[in-house]
Amino acid sequence: MWFPKFCNLLSGALCVACLAGSRMAAEEFRPGGHTNQPDLRILIRSEELIDATNAKPLQRAFFSAGTNRFAFIVPEGFKLDASFPNKIILTSPDYTCFISVQLIDPTVNEAACLVAMASRNQAMEEFPGSTISNEFELRAANHGGPAYELNWKSSNGSTQRACVGFVPSRAGVLKFNLLSNLEKYPQSQMHFRCLLRSFQSNEGGSLEILPVSGAS
Repeated sequence: MWFPKFCNLLSGALCVACLAGSRMAAEEFRPGGHTNQPDLRILIRSEELIDATNAKPLQRAFFSAGTNRFAFIVPEGFKLDASFPNKIILTSPDYTCFISVQLIDPTVNEAACLVAMASRNQAMEEFPGSTISNEFELRAANHGGPAYELNWKSSNGSTQRACVGFVPSRAGVLKFNLLSNLEKYPQSQMHFRCLLRSFQSNEGGSLEILPVSGAS
């Protein structure tokens, strides 16, 4: 239930791989708090686009939990917050879109079974009083799992739309959240899908990051 609380606080004010020829700047974050799950180690790298002129560098987030390593491209302009234990939160510049990435139950062997049994209830518990409007498969890092779109009213009465997805993997269950106001939801969905398409893991052996082209 962290997402509604996080949104309410803000609404009031409303693997690491080196690319040849790329200029990179890195910043490392360590989440606070104590938990029985392995702490995430998070690194942000700035990468120059290839075949692009005067294009802004993209930001790629790398994170690891134990021997599990992951990476994804941060949507342009989004701010990353790694202060929550075992969770990465991304916030749009206008505070109308919130995306989170989380690794849950990393020690559970039967991750797929866990997801099938509990995902719907977890999605509803994430946004109390919400209603599920759509169910579908969400894919990331060559895996798929159940996802739910929900309609939800924040404490100030504004209508919000959310998406919660659970993707089982060998590392555990990857949980992805999207929260946006109703008007900006289509644009927020686009950012969410781009993040998911860029999501990679080292499950196949190594985390190989390929250069991104800026050519249209």
